Amino acid sequence: GTSAETRAVYLTSSSLVCSVPRSKPSTVLLTVAQDGLKSEEGVWFVYEHYHSADLSPSTGSSLGGTEVTVRSNTLQDTYTEGGCWFGSAYVPGRIVARNSLVCVSPQYLGNDKVVGVKVMLHRAEGGDVYLDTSFAYRVPALTDRVTPTVGSKNGGTSVLVVGSNLEPSHRCLFGGVEAARSQLISSSALECFTPASSFVGRVVVQVSLDGSIEMSAMKLSFTYAPDATVHFANMGSMVYQSVVVLTGEHFQDSHSLTCK
Repeated sequence: GTSAETRAVYLTSSSLVCSVPRSKPSTVLLTVAQDGLKSEEGVWFVYEHYHSADLSPSTGSSLGGTEVTVRSNTLQDTYTEGGCWFGSAYVPGRIVARNSLVCVSPQYLGNDKVVGVKVMLHRAEGGDVYLDTSFAYRVPALTDRVTPTVGSKNGGTSVLVVGSNLEPSHRCLFGGVEAARSQLISSSALECFTPASSFVGRVVVQVSLDGSIEMSAMKLSFTYAPDATVHFANMGSMVYQSVVVLTGEHFQDSHSLTCK
């Protein structure tokens, strides 16, 4: 175009990078000038209208891995593909609805807590639409240990997950299944109640936030044990504080072991 001129950066004899000046939505002719001589031919450059967008969730771990859904109610066309720039890092997206795209946040090593997000959607009939929004990166949580590490396969065992940077929205996963209930005790402790399991054995324990798995200092696990069964009890006495010896199987040495 003739209305604005910007600096070009030489890459190779066949490649240049030019910064794009601000403009209202329009189509302009892009040419190159060198040593006062303007190129005889140019290419048409399209300034697209930028739509606003909503992200859900709008925050995630700096480790990346958060599934972010981008929505804009102003979009009316049919789109075939798209992607997201988190700052300068590009990730491909997945179209999930007429006005929605899912992108997985990349790892972020910068100092800024909030980065600009630019979303591109390609129209089925040709041409691209761009959306502008932002995403907040947070310091990831770190889990150290769980206690107890054994409980009934029927679920309901109270498990304390110890770590750092824990938040009220964190959730525990036992073998990929979300805990029946998770509640924050402090920034270093999360209480989770195990879900029921269809099998007996060890599962991996993880902490997630908005679909993103947090780091762990070591691989944490929990073992679903079969229910204890009592086969025999010796005859008791009516004497106060007498002792009854029980015989059975699947007893576990834990602080939750009681007689009722």
